[in-house]
Amino acid sequence: MAGKAEAAEARFVVRYRSDVTTANQIECDGQRFCVVGVDEIGRREALALIVRAV
Repeated sequence: MAGKAEAAEARFVVRYRSDVTTANQIECDGQRFCVVGVDEIGRREALALIVRAV
């Protein structure tokens, strides 16, 4: 479709935190990302964050 740009998506694995939600944004190497999914790894060992570039 003309005029639509595809946003870059990525997956980050981070230390477990109970306060991370899809309402959060993160920044990595100067690039800002919206969190679109949060998956717990193990029993509170880590989080897999699915993100989309803003």
